[in-house]
Amino acid sequence: MDPRPWRKLGRDRSTSVDSDRRARGARPFGFALWLLLALLPFSPAIAPLGAAETLDVSSLRNIDAQAQLSLSQFRLNRTTGNYLASARITNVSNETIAVPIYLVVTSITPPSSTVIGAHGQTVDGKPYFDLSALLPGGALAAAGSSAPLPLQVRTPDNAAVQLSINVYARVPNRAPQADAGASATATVGTLVRLDGSHSS
Repeated sequence: MDPRPWRKLGRDRSTSVDSDRRARGARPFGFALWLLLALLPFSPAIAPLGAAETLDVSSLRNIDAQAQLSLSQFRLNRTTGNYLASARITNVSNETIAVPIYLVVTSITPPSSTVIGAHGQTVDGKPYFDLSALLPGGALAAAGSSAPLPLQVRTPDNAAVQLSINVYARVPNRAPQADAGASATATVGTLVRLDGSHSS
């Protein structure tokens, strides 16, 4: 918030302060109000890209084939100059996909465009969104959909924008499988070799 209007308000209101307060060295009301606002936490309506945990997608799996992404309500807010959209994913597989699930903006045109309010960046600087809070129950069930995610993009001179978005999830944990090869019979004292290369 620009403090200048508050300073102007302070000058206007200070004209009504009586002479006794000025004689006692009291500061004008406007100055005290400006100082209070300056000390309050500043929370912009549109947050910039946050300094969240850096995401390494190489440790995740791409689930574009299982999670269908849809963008709707794409429009330009002429007041802010930002493009707005609503993103939602739907599970088109038979698998229940556990959170965390991430949307990663892998490319954007024009390149000078800015994704507003992303939750963090990947190790190579791509903005991402964590959809965990939009998936009650901690998973995306088969045929289930996430709640909508608001997207905002700022482009130079309100130029048309193109986005490429990929969906990633954690590699699921699976019980290890032991496979030492086919069963074999051997006499006592005979050397037997086992091959566990097919175990997981």
